[in-house]
Amino acid sequence: MTEKQIEKIKLSIKKQRAALTAEKRLYGGFDDSAGRRYYISDLYMRIADYKGVITYKKWFDKNFPDDIGRPLLSLNWSIAYFGLGQINAAKI
Repeated sequence: MTEKQIEKIKLSIKKQRAALTAEKRLYGGFDDSAGRRYYISDLYMRIADYKGVITYKKWFDKNFPDDIGRPLLSLNWSIAYFGLGQINAAKI
């Protein structure tokens, strides 16, 4: 992946996160029928930013405590933990 492609994905991540933040600020909560909250993790994985995935996971768990997510979301988190050498967290 080229630097230009990586920058484009990073810009997309910023836009998606900004849209979620603006929605919460405007309405006091989230109505994410478009699935932005799942797509952001996929974008981090495309550029292999494992720290970004884990940081996003913490934000996701805080803001969506009752959402178990999609199976791919859990797989992304496990791969990120494994990539960072946190084997015990990856097993969970």
